[in-house]
Parts: sequence; C-alpha cells; structure tokens
Amino acid sequence: MKYDKKIVLVYGLGTSGKSAINFLADNGALLYAYDDKKSVVERATMIKNLTNLNTSTIDFAVISPGVDINSSNINFLKEKDVHLKSELELGLENLKAKLFCITGTNGKTTCVNLLNSIFLQAGKNSKLFGNVGTPVTSVVKEMHKGDYAVCEVSSFQMETTTNISSFASVLLNVVQDHLDRHKTMENYIALKLKLLNGAKYKVFNADDEISYNLSKNYSNAILFSKHGKVNGAYIKDNFVCYKKEKIINVNEINLLGDKNLENVLACITLAKLGKIKNGAIKKAIINFKPLKHRLELVDVIDDVMFVDDSKSTNISSTLCALQAFKNKNIILMLGGRGKNLDFSPIFENKLSGVVCFGECGLEILSSAKAERIAYEENLSKAFFKAYEMSRPGSVVLLSPACASFDEFTSYKQRGDYFASLVRKLKMGD
Repeated sequence: MKYDKKIVLVYGLGTSGKSAINFLADNGALLYAYDDKKSVVERATMIKNLTNLNTSTIDFAVISPGVDINSSNINFLKEKDVHLKSELELGLENLKAKLFCITGTNGKTTCVNLLNSIFLQAGKNSKLFGNVGTPVTSVVKEMHKGDYAVCEVSSFQMETTTNISSFASVLLNVVQDHLDRHKTMENYIALKLKLLNGAKYKVFNADDEISYNLSKNYSNAILFSKHGKVNGAYIKDNFVCYKKEKIINVNEINLLGDKNLENVLACITLAKLGKIKNGAIKKAIINFKPLKHRLELVDVIDDVMFVDDSKSTNISSTLCALQAFKNKNIILMLGGRGKNLDFSPIFENKLSGVVCFGECGLEILSSAKAERIAYEENLSKAFFKAYEMSRPGSVVLLSPACASFDEFTSYKQRGDYFASLVRKLKMGD
C-alpha cells in the first residue's frame, strides 16, 4: 500500500485531522499526533512536545487548516525539513474521480452545493467535500473513475498544499479577508492561484476586478459574466446562456442578489465543461434553495423581515447582502471579532439604522454612518435594539462582516441564535 509503514505526524485533531488519521491507519501508516489543546486520540501515538520528536524518522506531516503556519511549532517542523501536507492534498492525491474545485472569498459553499446538485440531477455519482465540512480522506475510498467530485477549497487549506490537479477550478472573487492570518493581499491571492494553476480548465469571474485581472495571465482562461458575452456562461436578454444556448431565465433563479447570480454563472460554466445537459442544469437550479445563514429569511413579524446572513464574515459579503435589499429600509446588525478590515465602504450605502455589537463593535461605531446608530455589547441586546429601530417594511439584517469567535463557536451558532431570538420575539417573550 502507498502509505504502508510510512511514519506520519498529524498536527491538529479536529474533523480533518481525525479523518486523516483513520485514512492513513487504514492504509498501514504508523502515526504520531499532536494538538495544542487535545491530549487523546485513537490509532495514533500522542506527542506532548513536538521539539522532543525525532523528526528525521518522519516521512511527512499532515497539517490541519486550523493550525497557524506561522506558529513556533510549524517553524520548528520547517527548520527540520519535515514535508508538510494538508489533509486536502492527502485525500486528493488518492482521488480517481473527475475533480471540480471552487475557491474565492465569498460564495464557495453556495457554489459547491449547487454544482453537486446539478451533477446529482444529471444522474452522476457525485460527492461534495473539502472546506464545506466533509474531509476528503473520509470519502475518497468511495469514489471511482467516472464519478464526479466537488471540492470547496479555502486559503487556509492551500497554505500547506503543494499541488492539486483538477479537471476544472474556479476563482469566484477575491476581496480583503483573513489578512489577520495571511498578512498581505499578495499572500492571499497567491494561495488562491496555487489551486488554479493545477487545473485543466481555469475559470474566472469577469465581473470581479481581481479575478478578471488574474485571468489575463492565462491564455486558456474561461470567463463568466453578468454583463456581456464571454467564453463561459453569460446573460443575454434575461437568460443565462452558454455558447449561444439558453440555459435558464434569470427570473427562475431562487437566490437573492447579484453575487448569487455570479455563483449560478460559475456553476453553469463548470457543469457545461463537465458535459452536463441543459435540462438537468435548469432543473437543479430551479429546485435549489438558499443555504442556511446566507441571506436566509427567518421570518416576517409585524411586516418586518428578519434575515440571517451570519455567514457574511467580511466586508464584501456584507456589501452583497446590502445590494440584495437595496430598495428596503435596512437595519444592519454589524460586529463580532474583527479581521483588520476597513468598514467604511458599508456606510456608503443608505442605511436606516446600524447596530454595532461584539468585540469590535465600538471600533465600527466610530466610523458608522446611518440615520440611527447604536452599540450593544452582545448579539441579544443588538437584536432587540434593531427591532426597536425598525418600522413596517424594514429589513433587520444580520450581516456582521466579522468573525463570530468573540461570542460564538461558529457563524452557524451565531445564526441559529439570531433565529432563536426571532422566534422569541414572535412568541412575545
């Protein structure tokens, strides 16, 4: 077997790390494991201090995406010339299926779910994995030649990935995000391009400035656009088209906002490259529903819409949410843990009210501009303040433009809590 008797260190024991251990153990590897917080794991020998490890015996180390590659432990491994590998790369180097990869700052999860739905609608044996929540190593043994594989790829995963060979990969967009980790936009962009470089078909968004400019470096780039005919999917006469074929009327798409329209164009481009018929593409798109915490309408109370967009953890994503409700009276809930980003573009939009909250709420408050502005220390207080500001016809929009980790374990928990507050309000508690 490929990994039989190989000695491997797995650093980070979250979902991907544990999956890597099981995959490697099933294939005969001898395993060490290390985690900054956890001390017990099955099928591997736990290491309490990496500096005590005899690194000369290690064939390679699998690094989980949650591990900071600038940490002293990772620097130690680099100094000892230990080959670092992501769980993503470990899984994909064993994949036999036709691989479609999706990366970008915003829209990845919506895209991979929609593309996977298209493939399933077309009768393909397709699986969805990667940054979306399912480790590659947990499903790779179930996939065979002729199957379709859809992978969401994050910049964190690419930090310890040397190369990925895919059938097609798309760069949806690039805006400022994760600079607290990647330090510069140049570093962030380089990680995204590392994925595209290994693709047979390289797909870019002509409507995103950075993605479009990067496409100019590739003579074989494929573009999609809302604004004019390109060599990928485009819009003409209110239809999404591909090489003069009409795929679907824009009015049949059940996703809000221009950014989601770009997501649909990206998926249609990838599906057509994968030889999927138009009927299957159209049916899958019509039946596709918005994912949780992404411009999700929770409820309407007293003619006030409550929208959960907790997944918006950066400025660009929040700007897209505002665009989707541009003709409404918006009460925006904004805050959480910051990422060293500039919030001023948000306040170039007309807002009926802004409620800043959380760890960086006061920082946002200092630059906020709206008809009414308030600060509350946590999400619960911010919610009821936003409702107090609302009037019939308003949209109370949770689109924080920040990470959730000051008060919650994830954007999902934050969104679920917002929904529970809506239910509480409706019950009159």
